[in-house]
Amino acid sequence: FKEEKQTIKFEIWDTAGQEKFRSLAKVFYKNAAICVLVYDITRYDTFEELENFWVDEIKNSVTSDVCKFIF
Repeated sequence: FKEEKQTIKFEIWDTAGQEKFRSLAKVFYKNAAICVLVYDITRYDTFEELENFWVDEIKNSVTSDVCKFIF
C-alpha cells in the first residue's frame, strides 16, 4: 500500500457544562463527530449530570452519529 499523508482538523470546544451556558452549548456541538464528556471524580454530582442530562442531550441534538467518550 502506498502511504498517503492526510491532514485532519480538530476543533475543540469547552462548553463549560454549567446550566447557564446550556442554551449556547448546542451551537458548538450540533455538527460534532466526537463528544468528550468530562466529569470531576471528586464530585459525584458531576457524574450524575452526565448520566441525567448530557448523554441524552448529545443524542437528541447532534445531527449525525456521534462517538461519545466519558473521562
